[in-house]
Amino acid sequence: MTADTARALSRFSRVFVIDDNSYDNEYATIVLGRAGFGDRVQVFLDGQSALRELTSATYADPVLILVDIKMPGIDGFEFARRLAQQEILPELTVVILTSSPDPTDLQTAGTIPIIQHYLSKPLRVPLLADLLTRDLPAAGRPR
Repeated sequence: MTADTARALSRFSRVFVIDDNSYDNEYATIVLGRAGFGDRVQVFLDGQSALRELTSATYADPVLILVDIKMPGIDGFEFARRLAQQEILPELTVVILTSSPDPTDLQTAGTIPIIQHYLSKPLRVPLLADLLTRDLPAAGRPR
């Protein structure tokens, strides 16, 4: 792992994986564990549970959220819209992680400001880290 990759990933106190597919959750947990997140990964089978956790707990450090689009109950887009309405939340990085080939999903994601990135499954840490590295301020410069 490069120094930039490690720096991009290490700034997150927690990673929320939100997906109704248990296989995808297990895969993401393994991949993120190998990337050094280990016990900082929290899995949710639906957006409502994740929203409850985010709004009831205190997170002082940034949280990375990987959310699928197509889920029962509230989908990933509705999760992001509701999350954006919350006023007291930590610094969040929201990434859509989906297997949807529908180009309108990418367009919809672009209309929701809280969604910073859009990735296709399966989760690949180098690609995720590359996106997150672009979000980092240049060395010595305030963000």
